[in-house]
Parts: sequence; C-alpha cells; structure tokens
Amino acid sequence: MMNEYVEEDTTNILYKINKNLEKINEKLINLESKIENIEKKIDSDIVDECKKMGNHINFVENVYENVKHPLGYINNKIKNFMGNEKTYSLTENSNNSNNNSNNN
Repeated sequence: MMNEYVEEDTTNILYKINKNLEKINEKLINLESKIENIEKKIDSDIVDECKKMGNHINFVENVYENVKHPLGYINNKIKNFMGNEKTYSLTENSNNSNNNSNNN
C-alpha cells in the first residue's frame, strides 16, 4: 500500500517536472525568436540609420567649415558699422586675435 502511494506520488512529480520543462522550453524558443528579430533590426534598420546620421553630421560640419569665416567677417563688419567695437568670431578664441587683425 505504501509502495503504491510512493510510486503514484513519484509519477505525479515526474509529470509536473516534465510539464515545467516543456513550459521552459517554449519560453526559451520564444526568447530565441525575439533575440533573432532584435538582431535583424540592429543589423539592418539601426545600422543604416546610424550611417545616415553620420553622413548628415559630416555634411553639416563641412558646410559650417565653409561658411564660418565669411559669416564671422560679415558679423564683425555689421557690428563695427553699428558702432560696437567688440568683434565676434565663429571660430575658436585662440584664432580670434589673428583673424580679427586680418579682417579689419
């Protein structure tokens, strides 16, 4: 009698363990699928968008590099015309003294 009870209890425990393992396996498969989807998005969409943003940053930096001196010159001439003796530059301060003496 006792032996039957133990055997039935052991079978029940093994059945529950098996069901839990099946649930864990399903969740693992689901997680693997989600990870694969994330990898695909990173490899295609996000990398492409980062490349586009990098190209845009380079474009803006090139445009700024080409227009900063003319804009600084025009800005200083307008300020001088209006009577303000203080000069402004769109470049770094270390270059201001050289650029401002050449512009006036």
